[in-house]
Amino acid sequence: LDLSQTTLEKITVTNANYKEINVNADDLFNGTALTKDGKVLDSMISAKKTSNAGSDDNINLDGKTSVIINGDEYLTTQASATPTPVVKDGEGYSFDIIMEVNKAEATRALTYNDNVKLTIKGNDLVKLNKLYALLSNGYIESADAEDEILAGRTRFETAIEVSKKAYPTGTTADSIVLVNRDAVVDGLAAAPFAAVKNAPILLTDVDAVREDVVAEMKRALGGDSAAGKTVYLVGGDARIDDKVKSQLAEELGVKVVRISGKTRQETSLKLAEEVVKASQADTNAYIVGGNGLADAMSIASVAAKDKAPIIVTNKDELSDDAKSFLKTNGNANGTDKIGDVFVIGGDAVVGTKVLTDAKEQINANETVERVYGKNRQMTNAAVIDEFYSDSAETKFYVAHSSDDKLVDALAAAPLAGKAGNVGPIVLVGEELDKNQETVIKSKKHNTDTSKHVQVGKGVVDSV
Repeated sequence: LDLSQTTLEKITVTNANYKEINVNADDLFNGTALTKDGKVLDSMISAKKTSNAGSDDNINLDGKTSVIINGDEYLTTQASATPTPVVKDGEGYSFDIIMEVNKAEATRALTYNDNVKLTIKGNDLVKLNKLYALLSNGYIESADAEDEILAGRTRFETAIEVSKKAYPTGTTADSIVLVNRDAVVDGLAAAPFAAVKNAPILLTDVDAVREDVVAEMKRALGGDSAAGKTVYLVGGDARIDDKVKSQLAEELGVKVVRISGKTRQETSLKLAEEVVKASQADTNAYIVGGNGLADAMSIASVAAKDKAPIIVTNKDELSDDAKSFLKTNGNANGTDKIGDVFVIGGDAVVGTKVLTDAKEQINANETVERVYGKNRQMTNAAVIDEFYSDSAETKFYVAHSSDDKLVDALAAAPLAGKAGNVGPIVLVGEELDKNQETVIKSKKHNTDTSKHVQVGKGVVDSV
């Protein structure tokens, strides 16, 4: 099977006659993740999502999927290909994918044009079911497996899968936190806010909430009982237009409340005020740089776990509003609800004066401490080492550390801070940093039973 060739074609489900091709499941899936050919096949099937998919994973808004093959770009038009269920097949098992393949636009001539029935075979039923789940749903979730994958074909779907994990059937969220698909900074400051509001973080486009996101909001809020509950929009109308407020009020009957400031720093303080107001006990505060997204994301699950505010700052100094917030909430003359203050990231993203400014606002017996590493992965290791107990953690949430995929970790932060699911977020690149390896080993409750939960796509198999 030349998957590179068929990837360049238009694919739709058909009942027509077809060429039958047998494919070994081992060529597509290694038991944990898709192989190179498996990812190509997955991209073919995922094309059915393109008209609503945004720009994730080479998907464009124009209703076509951009596929790069040998340096040339091809466009695959909207498709629909759904695997049949796994069945017994001789001494093994199999499932089918039936597709109609027609030539589509391309930068060079194509000759392949045929209807295809792929029969994917294997002897390992568990492995085949996992592959089926990946190709059908975009993720694997198995209570019996040591590792889980919470991932959709887009960032919207990944957030939905995380929400389903946080609020499975039989449980309901009290509210929803809605963040713009690209507003990572707003979203990370919203992680502890979502925790105190018992809410998942879901994503939206500027002008409208997608149909599948609306459906998940309704499900998480209890179906018909969603009416009257609250959806919080994080960020100004440049991030989420007022059209969204009208849409949600009309479709779900919910109350819609916007939390925003003129800047990302001001928005974080608005959220921080709500977190402190809702907190039942004294807590720490976390200061992050507005341009150090990965460093800041490392602390999001900690802040959600502790129900502690995240303050986004400029590099050079705290704003007057941030100083006022700390003085009011971290001083004996105020509410004294904030104890120690932790600055996350090196001085390239948060300058030394920020620490001095923070120290001047809080009680003399409280500390201001910087937690950082030489790069984003070393900072991630330092955060895990500082805020999680040795030999105690049973879950580790693994997400890609690149700026364009941090939004996946954002969606996971409230889940990673939720009782029964608590665990650090591990931000990875092409490999684990040695500091991360050492820290993770020291924090695991049991090497054999501790679970790794992959959030989003792009995490390489070796990690």
